[in-house]
Amino acid sequence: MAAVCTGCSYLTDFVIVNKSDESVVVLYALGNQTNTAAPSRVPLIPAVKPVPSVHNEEPWSELAPPEYQFDPQKRVVTLILQPNQAVRIAQHNLMDGKVTSVEFSIREIEIRGREHQMKLKGDLLFDSFVPESKKVYTLTYN
Repeated sequence: MAAVCTGCSYLTDFVIVNKSDESVVVLYALGNQTNTAAPSRVPLIPAVKPVPSVHNEEPWSELAPPEYQFDPQKRVVTLILQPNQAVRIAQHNLMDGKVTSVEFSIREIEIRGREHQMKLKGDLLFDSFVPESKKVYTLTYN
């Protein structure tokens, strides 16, 4: 009898981690529109949890619309990320191999703090996410 694999697929979370001691402004531009039925909605609602809980099975807390802004014309999400907090901004199925920067759902990320800012796009953006496990890739702001 052949074994059937059900539920073998999983999504990998792409997460921005704020390890600084200040709140930062996070802006990220989404790639091409894939949901033509709801072009004015963000495809994945940003969700947060404390940094120590990123690898736990504890559920992510989705942000309410007043906690983030989405510009549907520019396809840019803007939010405030608190110190020692992480925000999930994308999910991809990596079971079929690594996602390329062309396939990645985020085009650009900008993180603005008091002391410095980080701006990434293209291959540099995708390559800046560190695979910490099969389920979590992180981009850290210090």
